[in-house]
Amino acid sequence: MTLSLPDQFGRERTLSFPQPTLSVLTVADQKGAEEITAWVQSLKGQLGVELPIEGVADVARVPRLLRPLVRKRFSEKVKHPVLLDWEGGVVSQLRCQPNTANVFLLSTNGEVLLTLHGAVDVMKLEQLQNAVREAQRPEPKALDVSVRSTALSEPGR
Repeated sequence: MTLSLPDQFGRERTLSFPQPTLSVLTVADQKGAEEITAWVQSLKGQLGVELPIEGVADVARVPRLLRPLVRKRFSEKVKHPVLLDWEGGVVSQLRCQPNTANVFLLSTNGEVLLTLHGAVDVMKLEQLQNAVREAQRPEPKALDVSVRSTALSEPGR
């Protein structure tokens, strides 16, 4: 899976999978963006592990004529790269809710492991922590149950 969108600085940014670690993807429109800062601060301070966090801005409703102005204001206000979803493809594919933050925990291959909507709270952070722990749990090793020759299994004994 690959996600490629421009950021507010006009640079094409690509998220490619597989990746070496789990990651978090936040998606919000203008109103939902108000909740993203608290999510990011909570994720960095309380999750217990450092996960890469990528942000996508739902800007599909911005008229083409105003897009350069929106991009310029965005670049002045937000200094870290945020992918700009001008066509709404990511928002549609992930079934994001409007007017609120959408937070996705992604596996190393890009599979959505958990989806959360709305403002951050203790219960949602706990859900996210549990999902991270579960995803990082090593797979149980298969038992070697192949038959070996023993005194009990050899013919004539």
